[in-house]
Amino acid sequence: PKEIGELKSNLQGPLASIAKDVSAIQQDIVVMKQDIKEIRSRLGEAEHRISGLEGVMAEVKPQIQNLMRKKLIDLEGRSRRSNIRIFGIEEGTEQGQKDLVPLIQDMIKEIMPAGASQRMELERAHRVLIPKPAAGQHPRVVTVKFLRFREKDEVLNFARNSKKVQWHDMDIEIYLDLPREVVEERRSFADVRQLCREKNYRIGFRYPAILRI
Repeated sequence: PKEIGELKSNLQGPLASIAKDVSAIQQDIVVMKQDIKEIRSRLGEAEHRISGLEGVMAEVKPQIQNLMRKKLIDLEGRSRRSNIRIFGIEEGTEQGQKDLVPLIQDMIKEIMPAGASQRMELERAHRVLIPKPAAGQHPRVVTVKFLRFREKDEVLNFARNSKKVQWHDMDIEIYLDLPREVVEERRSFADVRQLCREKNYRIGFRYPAILRI
C-alpha cells in the first residue's frame, strides 16, 4: 500500500500536466474551428462577389469591345484625314513608276480650275496593294496623301461639285479615303440617298456616317 501511495503521488504531477495540455489543445481546437468557420464564410462571400463581377463583366465586355472598336476606327479615320482615293487612272499610265507623286501632281494641276493652288505638295501616292488586274478589268485605286489638309479639301470639293472629271480621256472619280467600316456603314444609306437624288435633295455625310439632307 505504501508503494501504491507513492506511485499515485508521483503520477499526480504528470497527470495534472497532461490534463492541462489536453485542456489547452481543446481550447486551440475550438479556436481553430471558429477560424475555419470564419474562413469558409469569407470564401463564400468572395465566391459570391466573384460571381457577381463575372456577371457584370459579361454584360460590360461587349460594350467595352464596341467602344474600343469605335476608337480604333476613329484613330484610323484621323490618320487618313489628308488622304483621297482616285478611281479610273488606267494601269500603265505611270509607265512603271512606283512613286506616283509626279503623275498625280500633274493630273491635279491639269484638272483643277484657274485660281487653285499650284503644284500641290503630296507626301505619297501609290496604287492599292493588290495584284495587277487583267486587261479589261477596273484599274487599281490610287491612294494619295497630301502634305496640307487644306489642299486635300480643295481637290475633294472640286470633285464633289463637278458632274464629271476627265483627264487624258479617262473618267476620274475622287473620294475621301475612309476606313472600310465607315464605308460599309455609309452604304447602308444607299436607298435613302437614291430617294434624295430623285427628289433633287442635296445630301452629304458628317463623319463617320451621319447622313445630312
